Amino acid sequence: MNNQEKGQMGNILIVDDTPHNLRLLSQMLSEHGYQVRAALNGPRALAAVQANAPDLILLDIMMPEMDGYEVCNRLKADEHTRDIPVLFISALNETEDKVKGFAAGALDFITKPFQLEEVLARVETHLKLSRLQRDVRVQEAITRELLNASPDAAYLVGADETILTSNELGAKDLGRSVAELSGKHIWDYLPPEIAKEKRRRIDEAVRSCLPDRFEDNWAGRFFDNVIYPLNDDHGKVNRIAIFSRDITERKIMEEELKRYSENMEMLIRESPAPIMLIDSCGLITLENRSAEDLLGYESRELLGKPFSKVLTEGSNLEVAGKMEYPTHLLNKMRTEIPVALSTSVQLFRDRKSGKQEKGIIVTMQDLSEIQGLSIVPIMEIGVEPPMREARPKLEPGYIYLAEEEQPIESIAFFRNLVERGAPGLCISRQRAEKFKTIYHLEKTPHIWMTRNKVPDENCIGPDELTKLRKTLENFVEKAEQGILLFDGLEYLIAQNGFETVLKFTHSLNDVIMLHNSLAIWVMDPLALDTKELHILRKETRSLQNILIEAGIAREEWLSVA
Repeated sequence: MNNQEKGQMGNILIVDDTPHNLRLLSQMLSEHGYQVRAALNGPRALAAVQANAPDLILLDIMMPEMDGYEVCNRLKADEHTRDIPVLFISALNETEDKVKGFAAGALDFITKPFQLEEVLARVETHLKLSRLQRDVRVQEAITRELLNASPDAAYLVGADETILTSNELGAKDLGRSVAELSGKHIWDYLPPEIAKEKRRRIDEAVRSCLPDRFEDNWAGRFFDNVIYPLNDDHGKVNRIAIFSRDITERKIMEEELKRYSENMEMLIRESPAPIMLIDSCGLITLENRSAEDLLGYESRELLGKPFSKVLTEGSNLEVAGKMEYPTHLLNKMRTEIPVALSTSVQLFRDRKSGKQEKGIIVTMQDLSEIQGLSIVPIMEIGVEPPMREARPKLEPGYIYLAEEEQPIESIAFFRNLVERGAPGLCISRQRAEKFKTIYHLEKTPHIWMTRNKVPDENCIGPDELTKLRKTLENFVEKAEQGILLFDGLEYLIAQNGFETVLKFTHSLNDVIMLHNSLAIWVMDPLALDTKELHILRKETRSLQNILIEAGIAREEWLSVA
């Protein structure tokens, strides 16, 4: 057997001051495959161990200079050599001697004169035990390294609910060291309410033999806990593994996301622009009142429904951060509405799951506000107009101001013109049906000045000046020599301010002049202050002055009209 093979059997150091004993033991062990070294006294033995630690030491007790007890004490005092198994060889056989040897750290006694079979059996047994213990220590070291590398605090609790071991993070969370926690109850280091709930969870896991997962918070921190019941060979729970992960940062982020989502929802709901929030499945999860008004739906008719419900056939929602791309949406009446859509991908908190999800914010701009309503000019008469010429004549290309609380003279002028074939358009604060009934205008188109969006009605809000201007432009472009009647100018001024309405009047006057049309503005003069009324009179022509210049009494004109 070569030295390498002998080394695999075990490296043994024999320490004895009797050369005969050294030779005899060395020969016996070498012949059975062990690599053997010898030392005649204690100091040489300690030096040999420091140079190359053996797997096992056979140590004589009775030696000059330094006895076996002292050698053993020194070996056990050094952390590098304390785990080397020491077997005493001695002629001493008293109980007191053995107790002293075991106290020094020896594992066994071999009594002189020794027997070959006994020595071999004891050497082999303790080498095996040493290797097993070394393997266990290695496994424990590996396990502890793995546990310490874990992001979770880890505890192993026995059946008596005492801590068998923990990793460093677990000990740190409880404000102790790993060694201090061993044998202690984990409940002793937790707030009472948290300890009570954790014990209840552990008892339930032991009873059901099923793992449990739950969250708790204490000392200003949040934890995600998992409890695993561990069974013995008979299937009975004898230990419990507890893992606790600090999720404080995640909870803070979730709370921030929740606040962000709530703020975003509030902004969406309060925004004057029509906005919807679409989830990753294409379902509508949020819409504001402006979107409901635009499309004519109630909230319950939109929430949870696919956005494709409001898309025209063959069209798709472009989600790659598009800005104001033109398309058409379908309202509840299945009428196409021209819109410009803007989309952006945003994170939001799902209401049901509470999880962070990606969604699409869809902002809609009603292009009809820019394009205006498309109103077809229709003549009021169904037969040829009367031969009697309308008088007095109103010169095209101007806006005429009728200062009256009720639209009496203005309506008379307007009816006089439309009944003779001029295409007219009425704008008032009354519904079309009521207006037409009162003033006997059956065919003349009508716009209701209201914030309501009523199906089958031409509705424009008092603050939608752009939409109103474009609508009137569209009409006079189609009508050519058309007549506009606007009843309630003071309402428009109250909603937008005098300066804004004055600019609106200027821009519309240019269009009227271009298309040889005219407009009659009706307003209560008491609704404006003197300065504003003076400015408005300068920018328009007075309808009442037209009557005076024509030499027609008001009563006469109204009877003729």
